[in-house]
Amino acid sequence: MTRYLLSIVIAFVCSLPAMAQDEHAPALAAGTTAPLFNAPDTLGQKIALKDFRGSWLVLDFWASWCGDCRREIPGMKRLEAAFRNVSIDGKPLKWLSVSFDDNYDNWRKALQKYQMPWPQISDGKPWKKNPIAADYKLKWIPTCYIIDPEGRIVSGVITAEALEAELVRLTGKHLLLPQPTAERGTDIMTTLRHRRSVREYADRTLALQDVADLLWAAGGRNRDDGRLTSPTAMNRQEILLFLVTAEGCYRYLPEHHVLQHIADGDHRTLVASRQEAIAKAPAFVVMVADTQRFGMQGEQAQRMMSADAGIASENINVFCAAAGLATVTRGTMDSEALVRLFGLDTSFKPMLNNAVGYPAE
Repeated sequence: MTRYLLSIVIAFVCSLPAMAQDEHAPALAAGTTAPLFNAPDTLGQKIALKDFRGSWLVLDFWASWCGDCRREIPGMKRLEAAFRNVSIDGKPLKWLSVSFDDNYDNWRKALQKYQMPWPQISDGKPWKKNPIAADYKLKWIPTCYIIDPEGRIVSGVITAEALEAELVRLTGKHLLLPQPTAERGTDIMTTLRHRRSVREYADRTLALQDVADLLWAAGGRNRDDGRLTSPTAMNRQEILLFLVTAEGCYRYLPEHHVLQHIADGDHRTLVASRQEAIAKAPAFVVMVADTQRFGMQGEQAQRMMSADAGIASENINVFCAAAGLATVTRGTMDSEALVRLFGLDTSFKPMLNNAVGYPAE
């Protein structure tokens, strides 16, 4: 009997997190027509939910006084950046945040602080007395609903992590990267002893954490002021990083540490070009110079951009030597085809690429 009672207690305690999650779960079921509303933005212009018909919509309910809401903002910003140019069944994905702040000054200060670059509205009524909150039966904020182009609820979540899972499910894309590993690798002298160019790789896809660490090392944001691991002339940050794998190609966005989906399919042969044997590398990091962002023309500008690309490539070499990965710096690639694939114009110049994989066994 004692053992039976103990098992009941353990089962109850283990179920508490799930019970708490269920208690706060969004109440509107999938298939429900999303209740219509409108409210003013920060300039006083009315924005209505029906304005988003024909598009997919992430509808976010929050308030500046809500600690849980503020904690989810960085994740929400990373998601919005990652999925900004992604469509679902040919329809664009848009975002709308509704605040339950009853103090407009606090709301505007929070928006200025957190810089969420999508429409923000508020009718100035508090959560518990707000007709919008009542229509959506909100038991918790933050709460997010995904709404389809016909105005129907698809799903509801209360965290950015859960929202990511839903967007990945709907789009079939995995774009977010885990945070870079804080402690990894060996001391610098050991790393330099291990640095070498490798052109043969194990037939194994790179783990997502390795991709995250690799791209952050190549040109990720390592300071709060927006500067990167890879220095550039005059801090122009003109070197863009693109990842090409057997599954697709992506652009790395260092400001949010995310991969922005560009195209599906295996385009590695465009990077391998004439060197067909290396096309089996699990991944390529392509360094592309944005000449307009650099803002200068001529031989000196070309030398500086080439040097900046070389520094990013060497960051990859050093990281791979420290982390036990294999890589080689390459200049060969079908530059014109890659520019078209990446959706760029002729002002963008592919400079170098690194093939990356695990050492051949």
